[in-house]
Amino acid sequence: MKKLGNERDEALFGLLIDYLHEKKYLNKALRTGVYKRHIRGMLEVAKNYISNEFNKQWSLDYEMIAVQRGSITGVWLDLVNHFRSNVPKKAAIIGLGKTYDHWTCVQSITDKQMRLFDSDGLKIVNKSRCTAGTTTNKPHEIDPAEVFGLKILANAPK
Repeated sequence: MKKLGNERDEALFGLLIDYLHEKKYLNKALRTGVYKRHIRGMLEVAKNYISNEFNKQWSLDYEMIAVQRGSITGVWLDLVNHFRSNVPKKAAIIGLGKTYDHWTCVQSITDKQMRLFDSDGLKIVNKSRCTAGTTTNKPHEIDPAEVFGLKILANAPK
């Protein structure tokens, strides 16, 4: 997925900040980060924004896609399958733990590595350096409960 454009990016960012403020979570989020329950709400805000901004021609769909706790092979396969779907515009948001310990956006994935759009500048994560919680000597942990698949869907014109 690519940027919406500077004005739209800023408008959506403002709506996300407003959402956190309305839920009385903004202060804590700025100090300690955003948790899964807030990501779901933020995705709903983004879903509504995209639908309204693009006159219902596009919609955002999201779902939890990883189901196999403790297995990086299972989590990775769930992500790969998400990206192999026939939907042309897709991404994933994952909680990346250990070294970075924050949310990041997966732009693409192969059987061996994922390409990220990440605020810390991390661009590539190799599967061989990841765990789903069973191995402690790897620098990246992906919690299966923190994997959201995103799809931008083209709707019929209204």
